[in-house]
Amino acid sequence: MALSYQDWLEAQYGVLGSMLISPEIVPKALSQVSDSDFSGKCVAVYQAIRAIFSSGVPVDVVTVRDKLG
Repeated sequence: MALSYQDWLEAQYGVLGSMLISPEIVPKALSQVSDSDFSGKCVAVYQAIRAIFSSGVPVDVVTVRDKLG
């Protein structure tokens, strides 16, 4: 069964929201998803989370917001 656009968008929000709410899952999530799994503004949020994590800074809403400007 193919996902509707709305379901796909909600899945993106779910993954990103989960990483922001529970930063301990960030390493596992980053190992299982990539830029191509996101679209629009979600890819920018994903890339910000990945960059923050890669730099060794704790991922949270504030650091992501600061990274996105």
